[in-house]
Amino acid sequence: MRRRHLLASPALLLGGGAASQSWPDRPVRLIVPFGGGGPADAVARMAMEGASQALGQRITIENRPGAGAVVGTEAVFRAPADGATFLLATVSHVVSAGIIARLPYDPDKDFRGVALTGTVPLVVVVHPDNPARTFPELLARMREPGEHDYGTSGVGSAQHLGGALLGAMAGLRLNQVPYRGNPSALTDLAGGRLTFVMESTATTVPLVRAGTLKALAVTGPARSALLPDVPTVAESGVPGFEAYTWNAILARAGTPESAIRGMNAAVNAGLKSPTTGDRLRNAGIEVTDSMTPDMVDAFVAEQGAKWRPLLTAAGVRPE
Repeated sequence: MRRRHLLASPALLLGGGAASQSWPDRPVRLIVPFGGGGPADAVARMAMEGASQALGQRITIENRPGAGAVVGTEAVFRAPADGATFLLATVSHVVSAGIIARLPYDPDKDFRGVALTGTVPLVVVVHPDNPARTFPELLARMREPGEHDYGTSGVGSAQHLGGALLGAMAGLRLNQVPYRGNPSALTDLAGGRLTFVMESTATTVPLVRAGTLKALAVTGPARSALLPDVPTVAESGVPGFEAYTWNAILARAGTPESAIRGMNAAVNAGLKSPTTGDRLRNAGIEVTDSMTPDMVDAFVAEQGAKWRPLLTAAGVRPE
């Protein structure tokens, strides 16, 4: 009886239509275009655990890292549009066309929004010995002559975009130093070789609490529940500033609407469950549990319109 209830739950959430009940009719997988153990992989596994419970069928996670998320994204693009394969996308999805000259797919036309698991604000962290005690003091120091380097996990990453936006809005000359991964940037920051790093709450909060790093501001539209005493960048001298990454479930264009809406219902039902929702929030994710597929499409398009011109202005050209 319990299994029958779980299998019906996505359809019930959509009004019990017969089209929704026809999905899934085969195993379902979510391709994560990043390596295992990273932030995106962790979010995918937590979110799909809740979705699997709501669906009554296990959703398999498959990691396909490489080429700045292109390898995994192409795998979804090449897979049949039958509702069996979905993609976990981040902000890198919408800026990839401005970085890679010959993408094997069109990130705008070849994918459809399914669900948004949440947004991930970043934290501006500095070395504990940095003389700046507040973000306005850091801004003042970065307006002085000299090199002001910030570390990122690569061109087009959320850290890169956030730093570029800060430079543009605050009138700063900042130099991006790309690393192969977030840990390397934080290591150099701890070693005093960088001015600041913008990194996710999940990664920085333990280091801030341990005194390894000092948090000066968060980049989201509101303060983080994990760091309630740390102000936002917007309330600390750069009004209107807002930068974060996000995790969205996408499908190949042409995927049946029954699969799109069935997966949307399963993901949203999982996010509403206390277990999954609390785990994500404790990891620093601002959970979004009520977006429709059309709303996800609009959100992804809005993100592309925001970040692509910034990359162009920063001098990034497709290679």
